[in-house]
Amino acid sequence: MLNHRWLVTASGTAGPDRWQIGATTLLLALASAPLLLTLRPQIGLFIVVLFVLRLAALRWSTLPTGTWVLVGLTLLGGLHVLDAYHGLAGKQPGTALLLTMVALKLLEVRQPRDLRVLSTVFGFLLVVQFLFDTSGWMAAYLAVLLLGNLALMVDLGADSGRARLRSALGTAGSLMIQALPLAVLLFVLFPRLDAPLWDLGLDDNVAR
Repeated sequence: MLNHRWLVTASGTAGPDRWQIGATTLLLALASAPLLLTLRPQIGLFIVVLFVLRLAALRWSTLPTGTWVLVGLTLLGGLHVLDAYHGLAGKQPGTALLLTMVALKLLEVRQPRDLRVLSTVFGFLLVVQFLFDTSGWMAAYLAVLLLGNLALMVDLGADSGRARLRSALGTAGSLMIQALPLAVLLFVLFPRLDAPLWDLGLDDNVAR
């Protein structure tokens, strides 16, 4: 039997179960992994520790993840990024802060709404990947993660509590197939630029 901490919130409504929290953690970890390779090792280590703490809290619900612990970790995470990059402006500092905040958000999951917020933020993680890698292999990898995220959103919205994995994946696949013609149309008709929209020149050591 699951601990009541994860089944019932303070308002008495049913909370997300361990499967949903675990699936969200796995998807976010897989989406974060390529980005962690581009960041400073100390940032990657801190984020990995947060993911491990989230998984450990599923196994041992007595681990301290209360408000004051989260506030302390949030302050520590922000200062950690500032110490590593001496600022928050730029491609790498901004990515480091985003990943840190996402990992911290995982620690305060109490309701299905929290997982829906993370599923939405997941889309930003996928887009940020293309700031560092625009290869076809990366696009295929992100497409698989997007399918998994859509399946999780279907599961979170199921009236019967938790949809079966095959059913959720089927619905997610159907949604992606329906969106494919529009994606192809935009790819063909969208004007081509000499440089990507996200090429802000932030890595140039030249005054402008």
